[in-house]
Amino acid sequence: MRKYVILFWLVISIFLSSGCSDYGKKIQFGNLDLYYTSAVTKDEADKLGNYLVQRGINNNGAKKTVQLSKDGYTYQFRMVLKQDLEQDEDTKRQFEKQAYLISQDVFNGERVEVHACDEDFKTIRVYLMKAY
Repeated sequence: MRKYVILFWLVISIFLSSGCSDYGKKIQFGNLDLYYTSAVTKDEADKLGNYLVQRGINNNGAKKTVQLSKDGYTYQFRMVLKQDLEQDEDTKRQFEKQAYLISQDVFNGERVEVHACDEDFKTIRVYLMKAY
């Protein structure tokens, strides 16, 4: 009986650990890792990745990780942000503008949110698109 209990917890822990780190499929654009969920297509992810590279998101050589998802009719551009930076007013304006630009330049005017996330892509703050 003890073997079955140990086996059960082993299987559960493997399942939970693999479920927590599944950010979607990954596409690399140089030092930019873009994950995309099943809510969006590879073509949509490619368009966003190419746009981000064109806009210079990876110009400083540092590795960056982002994620694209969609909730209903709203695209969610998720990126890891340093702790407490989400409270900064300049960051707020930049991300609201970035959401607007991604909407216009990549997704034909569809709604876009920028999600400031921790290193596990858990949302800390959501920025809605706004033209400045």
